[in-house]
Amino acid sequence: MPGEGLAWCGARRDNGLVQEPPPLSDAAPPALAVVVLSFNGRADTLRCLESLAAQRGVAMHVIVVDNASADGSAAAVAAAFPAVELIALAENRGWAGGNNVGIAAALRGGAEFVCLLNNDTVIAPETMAALVAAARSLPPCLLHPGIDFADPALGVQLDAGQGASAEPIAGRSDVFPMDFAYGACLLVPAALFARIGVFDERFFLQLEEADFHARACKVGVVALCLAGARIVHAESRSFGARIIPLKTYYSVRNQLLLTEKHAAGPRAWLAGLRQAAWTVMNFAPAGSGWLAMLRWLASADPYARAGRAGFVDYVCRRFGAASAARVRALALR
Repeated sequence: MPGEGLAWCGARRDNGLVQEPPPLSDAAPPALAVVVLSFNGRADTLRCLESLAAQRGVAMHVIVVDNASADGSAAAVAAAFPAVELIALAENRGWAGGNNVGIAAALRGGAEFVCLLNNDTVIAPETMAALVAAARSLPPCLLHPGIDFADPALGVQLDAGQGASAEPIAGRSDVFPMDFAYGACLLVPAALFARIGVFDERFFLQLEEADFHARACKVGVVALCLAGARIVHAESRSFGARIIPLKTYYSVRNQLLLTEKHAAGPRAWLAGLRQAAWTVMNFAPAGSGWLAMLRWLASADPYARAGRAGFVDYVCRRFGAASAARVRALALR
């Protein structure tokens, strides 16, 4: 029966109504809370939860945070997985805000580890148990599984030598260092949130995990990949595609915010500005000279417009979700 293997965590909220959970036993709560963020991805979310229900060797609290989906996602989760805590938000709070709601629920439940999991993922049956076992054997870290794209033509997204280092850490043959954090599946020690806080909701979408990683590094917590634990990731289903102008808008604006928060000196600022510029110029016609590039940046091309909008909104301190007017102006519906 769907949802049978998933642990209840607190009350369930459906359309603003709170239903009390079944009586809890005297047993200690599971050490792992999994936060699944959903936005207009009903079929993906149900597949993700099915794969979580099939996990072996680990007990979990599973929390679904629905970011005001319009496709019936919340009702479908409530019907198919009644043992899952469902938090249906009245507005879309983005990746950062939605996950912060789930993190708060996980911490209230006494979780030792919080796993942030995109709803467009499918998890191999031993992955969660492997991640928890590895996290307990390692110093505090931001731990990721290996990630395969759902589209076989795209191959591997994260693995040893692909996003992670090709050389394992000392004393382990299966754990590889990373110089970034990736939110598709991210296991975080619960205690870290008390040290560095949760996600900065000004980012809304894109680069919020880069900011979190930078803050973690400042207190000596590194990012690692447990390559033998695997998930499959469709990537950016809620955007509608992997590469669209909306992502460019958020990437440019948020790269500048990220640089503002963490740049140390002129060189770091210059590197951040270059990264923001590259994000846009990557879409310019191949072989363009500087003059042609400047003309393209001033053009009506949707990616050029998105880049300009991201820069303007950064300068004007407009963070969080893009305004409805901005979305309409950029044709990012």
